Amino acid sequence: MSGRRSRTRVRNATISGVPEVPARVRAVGAFERVFGVPARVVARAPGRVNLIGEHIDYRGGSVLPMAIDRDCVAAMSPGGTARVRIIATDAPGGEARVEFDAGALAALTAAGAMAHAGVERGSWASYVLGSLWAMMRSEGGVGERAAVGLDMVISSDVPVGAGLSSSAAIEVAALRAWVEMDGGAWDPLAAAAAGRRAEHEFAGVPCGIMDQLVVAGARAGHAMLIDCDVVEGFAPVLAERVRHVPMVSNKSARVVVINTRVRHRLAEGGYADRVEMARSAAMKLGVKQLCRALMWDVPELTSAERLLTRHSITEAARVSEAVVAMERGDVRRLGELIGESGRSLVFDEGVSCEELDTVVASAMRGPGCYGARLTGAGFGGCAVAMVWPGGVGRVSERIVREFMARHGYAPEVLVTGAAAGASLV
Repeated sequence: MSGRRSRTRVRNATISGVPEVPARVRAVGAFERVFGVPARVVARAPGRVNLIGEHIDYRGGSVLPMAIDRDCVAAMSPGGTARVRIIATDAPGGEARVEFDAGALAALTAAGAMAHAGVERGSWASYVLGSLWAMMRSEGGVGERAAVGLDMVISSDVPVGAGLSSSAAIEVAALRAWVEMDGGAWDPLAAAAAGRRAEHEFAGVPCGIMDQLVVAGARAGHAMLIDCDVVEGFAPVLAERVRHVPMVSNKSARVVVINTRVRHRLAEGGYADRVEMARSAAMKLGVKQLCRALMWDVPELTSAERLLTRHSITEAARVSEAVVAMERGDVRRLGELIGESGRSLVFDEGVSCEELDTVVASAMRGPGCYGARLTGAGFGGCAVAMVWPGGVGRVSERIVREFMARHGYAPEVLVTGAAAGASLV
């Protein structure tokens, strides 16, 4: 989901700015237009970019994401009837509407909830239904008002399919609004667990906890260090496993996200394959989580599992080094680690694609870029780069020019700071 964006010309590069009509304005306006009254609660949740620690959140490693300044917004009110009515202003093909009986939220199983609501697994509506359903099932969960239904409008400026956690933003925005409307206390850890359960059981994406947790609980100006060695099932991560790490100063580096516009679908193919390979490798090595392994060159592993294990172990070490570099303000070392992570994702993890390779090579081809790599699960989506502030224009220009020459269209360039997690607006 995305609205029309303003554009800033930096030499010959197009940098995506704040949307001309922000998600908040679109959501609030659509709610009044469709339902005839103002929304009672309006909440936002950001997208995220992972600086380092890729493909190890579901292998028991630590990750270092940050929230970005692109939001999904949920406007909500009690419905007054036993119906749930949800409008998505930016769904593929235009505005879309889903309506179902509120009893779907009380179903005993995910499959029962989707069948009751007539919602397709993996659709945009399944993320909303799944997160609300999962929160009701959590210990101390909210949702007593579900019996009288609710009305909701969702608008988003987070690019879909780009690896910036547009689905987690939808889940958490809906949860933030619902908790407020229900009169409950906001708990980012519980909300993240509910969102993760929605991904697994309603979308078919066997993800780790990273996306939902940083979207729900990030601190402005900070990255979030998350120890993802979580308990089995969908219990919330313990608070002591989360630490906010100050970002390097904007005067020393800016975070540049380059969207190749190659859309990936995590419920298909490569991502799920790697989840299963990681489980298999961990079992053969006798460890609960692959990042806890001590070696990778052992005969029990297949060639693919060996490479996967090497990435898991070395990436976990890079995350630890990156935290030290950030705390010292050592942006050069941080950039080197980001580059090393990217090479491991290409050669060991095997999750890059031609478009991502073009972006990373272009970013690193000249001065101004400390380090770049693909971010997210790969197979398309985005790359992230740490760039000297005075070089943002030149680096962006170089990336866009070389990308267009090779692929025939322009990528989207977003310059972002570390934003806050979910909140009311």
